[in-house]
Amino acid sequence: MERAVARPRTVDPSTLDVKARLIGSRIRAARTCAGLTQSELAKRCNVTQGRVSAYEVGRNQPSNTTLDRISAETGAPVAFLLGDERWDHLVKTLEPDVDGAPTHVDA
Repeated sequence: MERAVARPRTVDPSTLDVKARLIGSRIRAARTCAGLTQSELAKRCNVTQGRVSAYEVGRNQPSNTTLDRISAETGAPVAFLLGDERWDHLVKTLEPDVDGAPTHVDA
């Protein structure tokens, strides 16, 4: 009997939780502003690069401990990472400049 090969599931981004996608976009913004790659952030937070990628696209959400580590390593407040609207002013300042370099903002 031939064994079935497991195929990786593809995730339709439209089905992902809106809050998870928001947190993921905030993690990505904070990471790029800090000048870190996914691999560098993963190593500093004691998770895999794949896990960081999953956070950034909203497939998974980090634990509180990991969220605290991401905050410490990127300098972004946890409230910002969680999507607190009072920190929305940081979203624009964390977007890349025209030359592609992220703008650093002190919170």
